[in-house]
Amino acid sequence: MTKWLRRAGSQVGSLAQDWRTWIPMVPFVLLAVGAVIQLFTVFAYRLTYPLDLEWMEGGVLVHAHRLLAGQGIYVAPTVDFVPFLYTPLHPALLAIVGWLFGLGYLTGRLVSILSFAGALFVAAMIVIRTSRVWRSSRLHAWTVALLTTAVVAVAYPVCGSWFDLVRNDSLWLLLTVTGLAVLSPVGDLSYRRTLVGALVMSAAFFTKQTAAPFVVAAVGALALVGRWRQALLFAAATVGLDVALVLIGQWSSDGWMWVYIYRLHQSHRFIHERLWPGTPERIILFAFPVWSLLAVWMVVVVVNGVGSRLSFFWVTMALCGLATSAVGSATQGAYDNALIPGLYFSAVAAGVVAVELPSSVRSPPQRWSLRSLWDRFVLRRSSSRGLGIDSHVIALAAVMLLSSHILIRWVDTSPLVPSTDMVQDARRLVARLHRLGPRTFVPYHPFYNVLAGGQGHMHIMGVNDASVWAHGITGDPERDQRIKAAFRRSIVDAFASHRWAAVIHDRTYTYQLPGLVRYYRQTQDLSRLGQAPGVLTGNRCTPRYLWVPR
Repeated sequence: MTKWLRRAGSQVGSLAQDWRTWIPMVPFVLLAVGAVIQLFTVFAYRLTYPLDLEWMEGGVLVHAHRLLAGQGIYVAPTVDFVPFLYTPLHPALLAIVGWLFGLGYLTGRLVSILSFAGALFVAAMIVIRTSRVWRSSRLHAWTVALLTTAVVAVAYPVCGSWFDLVRNDSLWLLLTVTGLAVLSPVGDLSYRRTLVGALVMSAAFFTKQTAAPFVVAAVGALALVGRWRQALLFAAATVGLDVALVLIGQWSSDGWMWVYIYRLHQSHRFIHERLWPGTPERIILFAFPVWSLLAVWMVVVVVNGVGSRLSFFWVTMALCGLATSAVGSATQGAYDNALIPGLYFSAVAAGVVAVELPSSVRSPPQRWSLRSLWDRFVLRRSSSRGLGIDSHVIALAAVMLLSSHILIRWVDTSPLVPSTDMVQDARRLVARLHRLGPRTFVPYHPFYNVLAGGQGHMHIMGVNDASVWAHGITGDPERDQRIKAAFRRSIVDAFASHRWAAVIHDRTYTYQLPGLVRYYRQTQDLSRLGQAPGVLTGNRCTPRYLWVPR
């Protein structure tokens, strides 16, 4: 990272001396910078909002709160806690940050914002590094790098306005792209670099399981460009480390970890029309200029045998991102954040291709064969030749294509920012939570109990997940039934004993909370009192109905 910063500073100084060459690129640079600034302005407005912007934010914070209290997160489901179906690194990091600076929405969102900023920085550095491989224009590379970050920035609304939430996606994105950048075939891919890449990709997997497809894709891409030893070492190191850590997690959680991070996922319904053509079609149509640039690169490679290991590697990651988004979107309960891999990695690949193409089209075309294509593109045994087109024309066309996407997808982001009324409602609800005290049960927003002075409790998502326990999750049907019955009994007993002095429920239906109607009665609609702020993304729910013991 320090080396990248030093080289970036050197290139900025060199460009500053040739300031006249910047003039034609100024509109494109301003467009890119404007898009990124707009996004981070939205982040700033949302950062201090005191309640859930998305319904699972508080549940993530409760995970970190338990770790701070020395409690496990992979445990039998009860009314006290049911974990989300993710690997544990993100809540562990939140717990560390919470121990240092205090745990809450602000610190949780800061982790995501800084992670996302890091992911943008790494994407830009990947594009700039491509210019060194091809000895191409630094001005063009820096412009494309800025446009690449802007392409990602304008995807914020279509990805569910997710990048700054207290969720694991932005941290996963940073770790995944960093691990891939370490592994990318530039220069001498030493064994040390390969092991570092394996370590970072393992961290990505323990942030979110969707890192696994990128591990497979990286192994395949490295093998196809002739880095067989590094591919095998990376595969062995990554899989070995992941398996070892999962086994440790299994031992420390009495076997519960694997149930939550894998087996429960297999019980979710799969929606095949989202896998194909739904999600790929949605991503490609949304980012049509980006994928058009990738398609042009593919045509150049096939027709002229022109390409590099680096571009092949990142285009492979773009295709992997598209497949990962398709599978993620096709899973029951998926939301728009599933589109992040497909949109982000296609932007990175397009940036790499946009820098490479002008340098690879200078010479006249030549005949090719499958053998020559393999030799030139994969093994690089002979110099590549281009299309005989002016490289400046290609460079400008690539820049304009990326800029067109930014202009087309630039939207008004004000609906993604909490309004003044919403902020006031949130403050009134926080004041009410303080008055109600720690015996307040808010099943859709469990961190509200912590704000009221409690220790947190289960998220209603846990009821949805545990409803499939009878489908053979543990491999023992009788044990599955006992787990499910014990979970239901813990909810009913909490209501029967009037454990909660107040229940704030988001829905009019109550079947997910057995015993609520029998032992409690609804008294108020908090929306009429200006104390029911909803969420801005994800499952649209509002903490609205107040129930008290009968």
